[in-house]
Amino acid sequence: DVVKAFTILADGRVAPAAADAAAPSLTLALGADALAAIARGEEYFMRSVAVTGNARLASEVMLLVRHLRWDPEEDLSRLVGDVAARRMVGVARDLASWQIDAAQRLAESLVEYAVEERHILVARRELEPLAAGVARLRDAIERLEKRIERIA
Repeated sequence: DVVKAFTILADGRVAPAAADAAAPSLTLALGADALAAIARGEEYFMRSVAVTGNARLASEVMLLVRHLRWDPEEDLSRLVGDVAARRMVGVARDLASWQIDAAQRLAESLVEYAVEERHILVARRELEPLAAGVARLRDAIERLEKRIERIA
């Protein structure tokens, strides 16, 4: 567990907390799935954050977290320059979208394989006639039971 303590200064900036600082007013704990949750979106990430302490401060911090946007291009431009940063971020975005597309295609292919090739799953068009036949059989059994009741 990595623990970082910060102090909110009067002007709104955040600084590392002093070693002899009082007990924290607010504690934010990121769950083990926080990194994966970031990739899935803000809603999933917010679910992975456990908040304890001062409720008013917590609501303000969570509001800031919700509206916090990182500009990787800006940070990279300080290290490698504007053009290289723009290209690097573009390549990273393309790679991420390629991976999402590949995952979606793989999932679709697995479902198609399970339905068409291996018949692990049944397609709806194949299930509907069977369901209709079962319904007719159920109705026939009910009619037969009523006839038996009349005779008995």
